[in-house]
Amino acid sequence: MGFIQDFKDFAFKGNLIDMAVGLVMGTAVAAMVKSFIDHIIMPLVAILAFVIFIALKIASKWMKSAADDAPPSDEVILLTEIRDSLKK
Repeated sequence: MGFIQDFKDFAFKGNLIDMAVGLVMGTAVAAMVKSFIDHIIMPLVAILAFVIFIALKIASKWMKSAADDAPPSDEVILLTEIRDSLKK
């Protein structure tokens, strides 16, 4: 058999058609998954990331204000007095 006859036998057995259908279906599924990820999942992830960022900024601000408002401990007062007396 020649090359052309071998190709005709391969193509008309159905293998080529099965491969073509699989390729088309795979391409369609890949496009649907990509669209789902790009348009549904990623916007939710970006909204979620923005919410976490805002929550962390607020928590950080509260922590700083709580640390600034707290009176100094006895050790800090004692060390400040020692520092001041050493400067004199």
